[in-house]
Amino acid sequence: RPASGPLTETETEILRLIAAGRNAPQIAELLNRSPHTVRTHLRNASAKLDAHGRIDMMARARQLGILTEPH
Repeated sequence: RPASGPLTETETEILRLIAAGRNAPQIAELLNRSPHTVRTHLRNASAKLDAHGRIDMMARARQLGILTEPH
């Protein structure tokens, strides 16, 4: 289970979709993956960002420049 290192392309894409207001089932459908797989990517991204919860994960991703500031 990866807990360090840079975010993968898929983890970054999923974070962007979460920031855009999508939920795991919607993202799963868009990416042709299962909701469980999407949630696994989110857990991995959260661990890599040392975040606790989605709001913290989004804030840390913005601080690191992974996500742009919302308009």
